Amino acid sequence: MHSRSLLRVSERIRYLFHLGNGSPGPRSGDLQYQAGLAKVIEDYSKTGLIIASDLNADYRTEKMGLIEGTVTFIDDSRLFFTEYLDVRFKVEKLTYSFHYQQHNGTLIFRYDNAGHKPRLKFTNHKHTADGVAIEAEAPELTAVLSEIMLYLV
Repeated sequence: MHSRSLLRVSERIRYLFHLGNGSPGPRSGDLQYQAGLAKVIEDYSKTGLIIASDLNADYRTEKMGLIEGTVTFIDDSRLFFTEYLDVRFKVEKLTYSFHYQQHNGTLIFRYDNAGHKPRLKFTNHKHTADGVAIEAEAPELTAVLSEIMLYLV
């Protein structure tokens, strides 16, 4: 199963294009960013703690992209992540969510920058399992996977 998950990470990067918009699709910097995400997942798969993964990219225009992924771990917990990107000059995360949950759907933690009502005093934050939102920097996938490894070992 371990080698299968590595293969799936590498082979399952798909580029979905909105039909009829004339978009040339992703540029080389965008492809490098996606390849970097796939490499991070592949590297963490070597721990034997990841059993499956999926990574998708959707470029509706040459300016905006959406990356979505799912990583399933040996205890059937899952990480769902989404990054909405501005790719005009460099890859910049406009919005993001890294949602880690138990096999039954119970939240373990979530990093995001979504607005809340009532408003939080900070944009970037982490939701904890006990329902508290605390200020947190926007994480990279590597940091999120490192945190998850602490839960699994």
